[in-house]
Amino acid sequence: MIYNLSFPDGKYMEITEFTSVVPQTRRYMYTDEDTFVLMVGEPGTSTFAQNTDQQLLEFVERDGKTYICETHNTDIDGFGRDVQSAYYLQRAGENAVSDNVMSAWAARNGVRYYAVSPKYSNNFYYTYRVLSPSLKVTIPENAHGYAKIGDNSVRLKDDTHAEHFVQIPGNAGSNVRDYEIYTKDGCEYLYSADMTCIKETDIKDFTPDIHEITLETGAAKWYNIGEIAGKTITFDIPDHASVYVYDRFDNTLYSSYMTDYGNEVTLPTEGKIVFIGEDGRKIKIQL
Repeated sequence: MIYNLSFPDGKYMEITEFTSVVPQTRRYMYTDEDTFVLMVGEPGTSTFAQNTDQQLLEFVERDGKTYICETHNTDIDGFGRDVQSAYYLQRAGENAVSDNVMSAWAARNGVRYYAVSPKYSNNFYYTYRVLSPSLKVTIPENAHGYAKIGDNSVRLKDDTHAEHFVQIPGNAGSNVRDYEIYTKDGCEYLYSADMTCIKETDIKDFTPDIHEITLETGAAKWYNIGEIAGKTITFDIPDHASVYVYDRFDNTLYSSYMTDYGNEVTLPTEGKIVFIGEDGRKIKIQL
């Protein structure tokens, strides 16, 4: 996540998450122990009080970087209170990239890139709660030079490169990645060390004249469900291959790995279908 930290009128500390669908703000009061404690209610009113589940934040300098450390003191019903501490946030600083770089990435704001490189058996293709077969690019308005790609915060480097910058000790600084945008055969791709994804707007429509899909290792075949929405489709799927069908919110409606789901599915409106497998294998299709 990418946050903005401020001190309105010097009376309390405010932390707002920029990259959330609905930006959320938390407020904290300074304590005589040199920490900030999470508050609820409206500042300046009698409702402004310490939260029951305590969250304490403390500024820490380490290796030339400024961090915020977090301590949670939470009531676990029937088990007493649970206390955990960890590094939480790292100060990012300014990233003075050019207007041209910002414009290039602004054109990708809100765009999703769908995974093509994971193996046919990889559970990345299966959606559950917040999981998705795609990575979304988010460019926050008030964080010049920064972006969020999937679950990673990155610093924009140039028109086609974004790099990790977080060096937070512990879990908060794990799974960092650099990203590159490139074009191949007229399609735009998002690449990181462990995954390649195709831009959503470069995904073609699935049409009634498609009766066979020839598979390629590391190159999943994505299609939009267009004019054949509502029709029932039957698959003949070989070994070392799989098929997934999604609704328009990327929820999994069908997977060839699902128990007792058989080899046919009724296609939704505005959804997507992906065919994944190893070189040379073919999935046959009947409408």
